[in-house]
Amino acid sequence: MSIVSKLFTVDENGPYLVIKGGGGNDMKTILITAASDTIYFGGSDVDATDGFPVPAGATMSLELSSGDDLYAHSAAEETFNILATRSGDNQFGEGVAP
Repeated sequence: MSIVSKLFTVDENGPYLVIKGGGGNDMKTILITAASDTIYFGGSDVDATDGFPVPAGATMSLELSSGDDLYAHSAAEETFNILATRSGDNQFGEGVAP
């Protein structure tokens, strides 16, 4: 089992692709915000209205299956860390808008 991590920066121009779901193994991710404001997570159309909010300093944990893409959005430039285990064929996005 490998453990990987990455620091992301997102802003109001998103949503930004954070994790690309691939084939193979599931991936468990732990997202830790190091931001001073809320970051919203969800699908490719995530925004502050319908995204899952993770407040500054909070941690969110979830399971992603192959084919699941996770996006992030924020109202201003914010950073957060992702720590992932069982990475399989899933890989990090580049933090770019789709």
